[in-house]
Amino acid sequence: MAGVFAQWQPHYAEKRIATFPVGADKKPCIKNWNKIGLKGSERLVEQFPSTNALGFPLGPRSGVTLLDLDTKDAGLLDDIQSRYGRSPFKVETGGGYHLYYQYGGERRHIRPWGPDIPVDVLGGGYAVAPPSVATKGQYAIIHGTLDDLNNLPPLHVMLDQLRRPIATGKRNTSVFRVGLEQALHSDDFESLLDVMRTRNMDCEIPLPDSEVEKAARSAWRYEREGRNLVGRGRAIVISHGLLDRLIAANQDAFILLTVLKRHHWGRDFVLSKNMADTLGWGLRRWKSARDTLVRFGIISCIHAGGMGPNDPPIYAWSDTVEWGVNV
Repeated sequence: MAGVFAQWQPHYAEKRIATFPVGADKKPCIKNWNKIGLKGSERLVEQFPSTNALGFPLGPRSGVTLLDLDTKDAGLLDDIQSRYGRSPFKVETGGGYHLYYQYGGERRHIRPWGPDIPVDVLGGGYAVAPPSVATKGQYAIIHGTLDDLNNLPPLHVMLDQLRRPIATGKRNTSVFRVGLEQALHSDDFESLLDVMRTRNMDCEIPLPDSEVEKAARSAWRYEREGRNLVGRGRAIVISHGLLDRLIAANQDAFILLTVLKRHHWGRDFVLSKNMADTLGWGLRRWKSARDTLVRFGIISCIHAGGMGPNDPPIYAWSDTVEWGVNV
C-alpha cells in the first residue's frame, strides 16, 4: 500500500509545490531537499513508496510562510489570526497548529513576540505537510483545501527584524542564546534541540548540525545545573571559590558584597557609614565587612571624602579577574 508521500506528492505538485519524503521524526529523508524541483519530487516517489510523511520548502520556492503555534490553545489561535490576518488553510499538528500565508520576504524567527507567546514565524527552511503522520500525531487539515495554497493572504503587520538573516559571525552566539532562552520552556533535550535547529535556519549559512547539537547540550546542561540565568531577570553572580573564601573570612562581608552588587555593579559608588543603619548593623560590624572587601581586592577607595558634610567616600570595583586569590 502506498504511503502518504506517494499518495499526496501529485496533489501538491498540481499546486506547483515540490515535496520530499520526511521521516516520523520530522527530518527529511534526503539531502539537498531545498533544491528539489517538481520532476525530482516525482522521482522520489519510486524511492520512498511507503513513507508516511512529506515536507516542502518554505519561502520563495513554495510561496508559503507559516505561523507555527506550539500550543492547542484555541484562544491564542483566534487572537493571532485577529492580529495578523485570517488564514484560509489551517493544519492541526501533534502539538499545535500551522497557519498558512503568502510568502512576503519573512524569515524564520523563533518566538518573535516573546518567550511567553509560543508562536514562530517560518518563512524559510521546510514544513511538514498534511496529512503526514509523525511521532507526535498526524498533521490534519482543519480548514480549507489544497486549492487555497495558490491564493493565500499575506501575513499582516510583519516586523522588519523578521526579514533579516543572522550574519555568519553571529551564528554561534545567536543559536546558543536561543538555547538558553528556550531551555526554560523545554520539557526535554529533544524539544530544545528542535527549537535550536529551527533557529539555525535563520543563518545566512547554517551551522553544521553537529555544532547545533553541541550548543544545545551545553544550554541544556546550564539549565539542569541551575546556571541558566537567561529569561529569569537580573541576577547576582559570585564564583563558588570567592563565596567559600568570604564566608570563611567574614560572613558580613559576603552580605555586603551582594548588596553592593545588587545596587551598584558596574559603576563607582558612595560607601559611607550611613549604610550601617540601613543594614541594621553597628558601625564596627559594618567597617569590618567593608575592610574585608577592600582586603580581598574586591573594592577600593578612590576618594576618601571628609571635606564636608556633602563629600562622602567613593569606592570602585576592582579590575582583578579573580578576587581574593592571594588572601
